[in-house]
Amino acid sequence: MVLLRTAVTLVLLVLTAASASASTYYMSPQGRDGASGRTPEEAWATFRHAFERLGPGDTLLLMNGVYRQSLAPRRSGEPGRPITIRALNDGMALIDGEFRRNPVWITQDYITIEGIVARNGQRGVFSIVRGRHNVLRRCSGYNAHPDLNAHVFEVSYPEAQHNLLEDCVASGTGRKMFVFFRSSHNTMRRCFAKWQRWDGRRNCGQPWPNGANLQFYGANHSTMENCIGVGRIPAWWSVSMFAQRNTESCSGNRILGTIALNAGTDEDGTARQWGERPEPCEGNVVHSGHRAPGFYLGTSADRPARDNVFRDCFASGNIGAGLMVNGPVESAVIERVTLRDNAGRNLHIGRAADVEVLNSRVEGTEHTGEGARLTHRYVDGELTEKPLWPWPMEERIQQEMGFSVTEWMMEVLDLDEN
Repeated sequence: MVLLRTAVTLVLLVLTAASASASTYYMSPQGRDGASGRTPEEAWATFRHAFERLGPGDTLLLMNGVYRQSLAPRRSGEPGRPITIRALNDGMALIDGEFRRNPVWITQDYITIEGIVARNGQRGVFSIVRGRHNVLRRCSGYNAHPDLNAHVFEVSYPEAQHNLLEDCVASGTGRKMFVFFRSSHNTMRRCFAKWQRWDGRRNCGQPWPNGANLQFYGANHSTMENCIGVGRIPAWWSVSMFAQRNTESCSGNRILGTIALNAGTDEDGTARQWGERPEPCEGNVVHSGHRAPGFYLGTSADRPARDNVFRDCFASGNIGAGLMVNGPVESAVIERVTLRDNAGRNLHIGRAADVEVLNSRVEGTEHTGEGARLTHRYVDGELTEKPLWPWPMEERIQQEMGFSVTEWMMEVLDLDEN
C-alpha cells in the first residue's frame, strides 16, 4: 500500500511539473523578436524566432493581422502535450504566402493549429508532409498555386498518420481542395470544399480541366465525416476514393454523412462550359462533362480497392453520376445513401466492382430504402446524438465567402433548421 501511494504521488508530481512547464506566448505582425513574448504588448514578430523557443505543451497565440511568412514548426510536441498555434480571435489571424511561400508547412508531430486563415501558397496552403498526430481545427485555406499540382489542404506520404482536419474550409484555386495522398489512419471531419479553378500551365501532363474537392488518393484506413463538396468540379469527381499505379491501393476507408452537390456546374446550376486550355499547354483536353460525378470509388492500381464504405451520403445536382464505382473493387459497401436529381445515372456500378447496396434511396432504381441520415454528427466513425446543424463554421464562411452553408443545405436536404 505504501509503495502504491508513493507511485501515485510520483505520477502526480510528474504531471504537475509537466503542466507547470507549459507556457503561453504571443505573436503579432507589429511585434519584435527582442521582446519577451509573454504578453500582447511584448509579442514576438516571426515564426522562426517563436519555433526556436516553443516546446511541448506551449501555446503561441496569434494576434489579429496579416503574417507574410511561413508557419513551419521546427520541433515536435509530445503525446498529450502538443505545440499549439492558435488565433487569439477566431479567423482574425491570416497567413499570406503571396504565392512565394507555403503558408503552413508541417513536417513535425503533435502540432495543433486552430482558428487561422491562410492563403496564396507557393504550392499548397496547409500541408502536412510525413507528420503524425497533428490537428488542424477551424482553419480556412484559399488559393493553392493555380498552375502546379498543388492542393489547399494536403496530408501526404506513408509516414503521415493519425492526423485530424476538423471544421476546416477550402476554396479558390488549386488542383484539389482536400487530399490525403498515400497516407493512412487520418480523419477529415466537417470540412467544407468549394473548388473554383485550376489552370495547370506548369503541369501540362495532366488532362484539363481537372480538379477535386475531397479525395482519398492512394490513402488507406482513413475516415471522412460530415464533409461537403460543392460546385464546378470539372472532368473528374467531387468526393472520391481513388488509386492508380503510383500508389499501392485505396482500401479500408469510410466516407460517412458526406454531401456532394453540383459537380460540373456554374453558380446558377447550369453545366459549366470550359473553353480552350490555358497556354502554353496544348491538347490532352477532357471535354466530356458527364465525367463529373458527386462520389467516386475506383482504382487502376496493381491491387483492387478493398473494404471501402459510403454510408449516409447524399448526392444531387451533379452533371455526372451521383455515385460511380469502377473496378477492380472488392467488398465495397454503399449503405443508407440518397442519390437524386443527377444528370448522369444516379448510381453507376462497373462490371469489375463487387458492391453491396443496403437501405439506400436511389431515384429511378429499385433501391427505395430509408437513405441518408444527415441531421447528426459522425465522430470517430459513429453516428452521435449531437446535431450537425447549424454548420460549425457557419459564421466564418459567411464572413469569408459571403453565403450561408446552413441555409443552402437546409433547402437542398429538405430539412428544418429548427
